[in-house]
Parts: sequence; structure tokens; C-alpha cells
Amino acid sequence: MIQVRASQVFTHSIEDAVAARKALDAEMPFTEVVEKYSTCPSKQQGGDLGWMPEEAALSLVGQKVTEKEKNKVIGPVHSEYGYHILMITDVKIENQESSKLETDVITPEELEASRRQ
Repeated sequence: MIQVRASQVFTHSIEDAVAARKALDAEMPFTEVVEKYSTCPSKQQGGDLGWMPEEAALSLVGQKVTEKEKNKVIGPVHSEYGYHILMITDVKIENQESSKLETDVITPEELEASRRQ
């Protein structure tokens, strides 16, 4: 299972979205671009949207996200809400086997049997 952490610049204005992307391409720090152009409440956290499952990231970003995408800037992407410029800030791949181990429950009988071995 993949977990993705992303930040965004969000605006209703295509002009601001284009200006924000140009600023990022000119290597202005992402948090400064968020402060200058974003109208999203996530602006208070530097644009951080937090962790999301792979499916949510896919619908937001429009493409599969892998570890190689870390720090990649995507957009502007138009949605019904406005214009988004996204930065993939982190990607975690959770090992399903380790997740299974964490959720296994040992019955009292299994515990007793393991003690006898």
C-alpha cells in the first residue's frame, strides 16, 4: 500500500496559477509561492494536505505516484474547484506482510502451544 503526502497552491485564477508555476520554475521556494498565491485553507500549513492513500493521490494528481515523484511539482491542474499546483512531498510504501503481522491475533491455545515448543 502506498501513502502519499502532498502540498498545493490553490487558486480560482488561471493567471495566478500560471504566475505561481513560473515562480516555482524560477526556483522560488514552494512555501513562499503558497503564501503569495494560494487561497486554500492549507495555506496556513504551507500548503500541506497531509497523508493520503494512493487512490486519493491518483484522483488529485491524475497519475500514478511512485517514490521517484518525491519533490515533483505537477500542474497547474484544473478541477471543478479551481487550479491546483501540487508538490509530492513524500511517499511511503507500506509492506503488506508487516501490516498483516501487526494485525494478527494469537489465540490462547496458540500461545500455549508455542510455550510448549
